[in-house]
Amino acid sequence: MKKIIVLALAAMMLMGCKKEESEPIEMKEEVVTEANEDTVEKESRYAHEELDAYSEVLSEYLKDTKDGFSATLINIDDDDYYELAMFDGDARADGAYLYTYNDGEAIDLATDGFPFYGSYGQMNYVPNSGYFSYDYDGAGVDNGDFMFFAFSLKDGKVENLCSLERVFYYDDSTADVFSNHDKEISESEYNELYQKYWHDYISDDLKDLTFINGYMITSEDEIEAFLSENDVDEIEVSYSDEDIKAMSPDELF
Repeated sequence: MKKIIVLALAAMMLMGCKKEESEPIEMKEEVVTEANEDTVEKESRYAHEELDAYSEVLSEYLKDTKDGFSATLINIDDDDYYELAMFDGDARADGAYLYTYNDGEAIDLATDGFPFYGSYGQMNYVPNSGYFSYDYDGAGVDNGDFMFFAFSLKDGKVENLCSLERVFYYDDSTADVFSNHDKEISESEYNELYQKYWHDYISDDLKDLTFINGYMITSEDEIEAFLSENDVDEIEVSYSDEDIKAMSPDELF
């Protein structure tokens, strides 16, 4: 009798095991929240998107400038973005620190030998042409020198078109020495290059960029005011003869 009971219990246990094997195992699904891979673009504070990048440049420059500086926004090349120019002063060695804008970033236009461009707080440029230039003079005990530099800005890169130098001696018995890119050239070659990169650009289109005519910046509030002031495109307004006749003196002048 005991043997029968044991066999019955064994059969029941075996049936229970088969039942457990036959039931599907429920898998708990792990919910994984994936981060949005799309980068959320920072909304620009200005209509001209480059001004956001220039705001950071100006703020960093202000930290290193004790007495403030002068800033101007200009169009050197023919793209849709301003270039930024900053002058520390108008001494002989003061030139413009230039920046342009490309792919969402402010690009420093300093190149080998040219951390800035200009002298006496001034340089020249022709708007929307890519051309800019400046000259520099020096004086020694026995001689003086005159240097002229011309550049081209295209696709965010600066090309040095010429680096002319004329060394002249106070003693007329010693001939002047002429060079371009530190290589001696003849006087006629010098004159030809100076004509090509300076005199040929002299026109009403040639503009002066100066320290004195820039916007003086000594605080963060002045940075904001400077950028906001330049965030509106100039609009040319023309009037017909009938409009002019209908205007009052206050509207005309």
